Amino acid sequence: MDLMLYFSVDSFLAALALGMLVPSLPRVRILCILFGVCDSLATAAGAHVRTDAIFAQHSTVNWLIPALILAWVLFAALLSWSIARRGLALGSWHLWLPVILSLDNLFIGRAASSAHLSGVAAPILAGVMSTLLALAGVEIAKLSRRFVPKSVARLIGAALLALTPILA
Repeated sequence: MDLMLYFSVDSFLAALALGMLVPSLPRVRILCILFGVCDSLATAAGAHVRTDAIFAQHSTVNWLIPALILAWVLFAALLSWSIARRGLALGSWHLWLPVILSLDNLFIGRAASSAHLSGVAAPILAGVMSTLLALAGVEIAKLSRRFVPKSVARLIGAALLALTPILA
């Protein structure tokens, strides 16, 4: 359970960042639900996928992790720029954020299914924890926006979004 809580922190940080970037919170709350759905599906899929084969060869790990971090930082920068420019428009590519952040749950799926949780309980618990943490992040951002100037809130949101995979 501690492992699932740890892997749900990225939803909290991303929702906190989006809450700082976007003054209109209803769409961010919809994303919070998507964080939970995607984390739940990834945890369920992870119970059936051999993720250890990816890291079996050390040469793969040497270039894969820095490349993924660079790709994430570029994605976060483009997402922050897009949100600052157009907001959270439906059909926008910000909907990929929950999908990308759920990829880490593929790695806990097997561990969660081998722990004392059943194959059904682990994905449900991961989804609920992720959704609740994301909603908490949105509410904290909502409170913070009252005390922080708009430009500073956007800067904090963009920085948090870029650092989400590193901090979580």
